Amino acid sequence: MVPTYAIVDWDAKFENAQSRRHRKLKWVPIPNSHDTTGFCRLMAVDPSGGLYGTWVLLVQLASRCPRRGLLRNSEGPLDVPAMSACTRAGVKAIERCLSLLSDEAVGVCWLRVVPESEAQQMMSGLPEPAATDPGAQMMSGLPEPALASPSVGEDSRSVCSSSPSALRECSENSVRPSILFSESSLRAMGEKTGELRAPRARDDDFALELYRAYPLQRRKAEAVNAVRRALAVGEVDPETLRRCVSHFAQDCASGRVEAVPALGRWLEDEGWRTYVPGGSRFGAFS
Repeated sequence: MVPTYAIVDWDAKFENAQSRRHRKLKWVPIPNSHDTTGFCRLMAVDPSGGLYGTWVLLVQLASRCPRRGLLRNSEGPLDVPAMSACTRAGVKAIERCLSLLSDEAVGVCWLRVVPESEAQQMMSGLPEPAATDPGAQMMSGLPEPALASPSVGEDSRSVCSSSPSALRECSENSVRPSILFSESSLRAMGEKTGELRAPRARDDDFALELYRAYPLQRRKAEAVNAVRRALAVGEVDPETLRRCVSHFAQDCASGRVEAVPALGRWLEDEGWRTYVPGGSRFGAFS
């Protein structure tokens, strides 16, 4: 059985007042002390810093799991190939990191293996989102694929909530692909899990329509991928997305928006939420 790994003292060391306000994180606070016993022992094992770098990747990955700090999704523990696919770190590097940082003899003890009964209890304590909650799929651990592989310097969208088998398939069949989840692989995942809507031919037509209506026409391919991903995950329907882009364009024309991001970035940052119930600009347009 694949073990479930947990970050030790997650709540005390990797959460703060700001992070606790968010259900889904795009960042994680990390201690910056270099004189702790654990850090000194880790650097003694690997002075190059490579082991520490792998550790940071696992912390970032854990921050995006359904139960933050627990390397597990709704389908079970994340295995090493799944972690590798999520972080793009090598399998051997992750195996070494998991082994050394959970070994009491080494003395770092930043990771621990959680018994299955305890892991299930921790997962069962997750709040159940309402059926109408647009974030329900993310909180229930449904796949969150990143359609476009990020270029150097851009943020990478984690897919830690995808099934380990899907991540393993991605890791084995591709090395830094231009499209991380192609139309065919995304369709296969949707048919296999029943959790993702497979892409449709008209999605690209709609993406181009949205791209032309958006106030800044840049990075067309990235925009099309972002639209396809939004529709596949199902957080927003096409009509709502069309209306939100229209309202955003009006805000840009009126001077309310100082810097207009590309459509792909706007969708990744979920800028459309500003114009749906609960958003700051919902109801501002007749």
